[in-house]
Amino acid sequence: MKRNSERERAVPESIIREKAEYIATSKRSEDKLNRNKKMITKEKFQSYEAVRQNGVTNMFDVKRVKRLSELEKEDIMDIRKNHSKYSEKFDEKK
Repeated sequence: MKRNSERERAVPESIIREKAEYIATSKRSEDKLNRNKKMITKEKFQSYEAVRQNGVTNMFDVKRVKRLSELEKEDIMDIRKNHSKYSEKFDEKK
């Protein structure tokens, strides 16, 4: 039976370095995504809902929704994608 030190030497250092670089790159990418992700506040959701409930525009017309709600495109897309989650989160009737 091989000892731990002998097994460790069996793995080439280049593979260990590649794996370490991959893990570091993945962590940096994840951190960058989390930093760039904005929070949807109750006020942002209410602004979106005011436009939606008013019915003045098709909610797929992002440029017009942006102009009317004064929200960023990313916020509009996030709210539209996760509408039920935000609706439940910010529901004032609860």
